[in-house]
Amino acid sequence: MHDYLYSVITDQRRDLGAAFIKVLLLGFSFVYGLGVAVVKALYSLRIFPCHSLGRPVISVGNITWGGVGKTPLVEWIARYLKETDVQPIILARGYKASERQDSKNDEVMLLQENLPDVPVVVGKDRVQKAQEALAHQDGRIFLLDDGFQQWRVKRDLDIVVIDATNPFGNHRLIPRGILREPVNSIKRANLVVITKTDIGQANLDEIYRILKKKKVTAAVIETIHQPVCFQDLYTKEKLDLSVIKNQTVHSFCGIGDPDSFEETVRSLGAHIEKNFIFRNHHWYTEEDMRQVAESITSRGSAFVITTAKDAVKLKDYKDFWKDYPKVLVLKMQIRMVKDNEKENFCNRINHLSQR
Repeated sequence: MHDYLYSVITDQRRDLGAAFIKVLLLGFSFVYGLGVAVVKALYSLRIFPCHSLGRPVISVGNITWGGVGKTPLVEWIARYLKETDVQPIILARGYKASERQDSKNDEVMLLQENLPDVPVVVGKDRVQKAQEALAHQDGRIFLLDDGFQQWRVKRDLDIVVIDATNPFGNHRLIPRGILREPVNSIKRANLVVITKTDIGQANLDEIYRILKKKKVTAAVIETIHQPVCFQDLYTKEKLDLSVIKNQTVHSFCGIGDPDSFEETVRSLGAHIEKNFIFRNHHWYTEEDMRQVAESITSRGSAFVITTAKDAVKLKDYKDFWKDYPKVLVLKMQIRMVKDNEKENFCNRINHLSQR
């Protein structure tokens, strides 16, 4: 049902039944949009209080539903702060967390694995969690993950992330489209970061046209998600990207933008025999693993490829995969395309961290 509804709201389905559902969803979108407008007005009028966290706050968020590449950007900022001897604290929502992992979701687990020296505090009430964090540990700056709609929190730097491969969907609000807020909400941002500009190159002119039309004055920074290496899921051995060139592989993922993952694997020269796509934040079961393994047995495969975000949820399946091809994790990092934009970005962060 979820997949069917998603295909409807993204206009992949155009049959009579889909058309009827779209009409119904338009009504819900109107109610949703009205609710968002009311909440924003109540905060603007200070009827609802906006709280200072006692430290500078960098928010990384977006206006669309689904994966746009926020987590790699949060990680990049955290690493940069550590390199400049500034201790950050990450405040994460933990959306679709698992009870098996102490209310952590895959993005939180990935941040904790990649940033062992950075506190990652999880909870819906970011104000409370920030207060609790400062009571137990030192931190000079907060990174508010998925924070653009966190009107309760005062931000010193508001970063909005736009996915170049699917910037605004069909320009309609949830649930008729994928927008959390109208596109003109980007005017609140201090910086706009466009991700995946290499594979979304065809959309860049349109993105800039829309930003200009909406009178967005924030600086715009173009980035790519760059493959770095492969890592064996269980031995942690690092392998060169060329290891899959001209090889037949299977792949699977449960991320917000599975198409970009598949395209990246193909760009590295692999032939994907079958790519299994699970829902974003999906928690894997042995049945899921068996589904992939059966395809490998019948079709053959040199490797199994997955994402770093999925890998953190596969630690319990080491014994399952011991008789199958290596499970390789594609390690990616965000990279700013233009040196002057990177300098501008870092200067904005430095200005806050020195306060």
